[in-house]
Amino acid sequence: KENHVWQPPLLKNDPNHYFAAVCVLQGLLSCHNWDSGKVDGYFGAKTEVAVHKARRYFGMDATGICDAELWNKLGVMAK
Repeated sequence: KENHVWQPPLLKNDPNHYFAAVCVLQGLLSCHNWDSGKVDGYFGAKTEVAVHKARRYFGMDATGICDAELWNKLGVMAK
């Protein structure tokens, strides 16, 4: 039996492709009052700005990319 560890997806600005994980991210950002626009699954400019704000809030580099560290700060743990 293999032991698999879930890794949260790396998300960045990609407004032409739908990702269910972006819906989760947008919902989490909204819960923290960072306006990422409507929860639609598209990582566009508003979501990128919200990710910048979240990363700055948590003392991270404001890259605009949602990585494992930001997922963790938002309460989504890799187990």
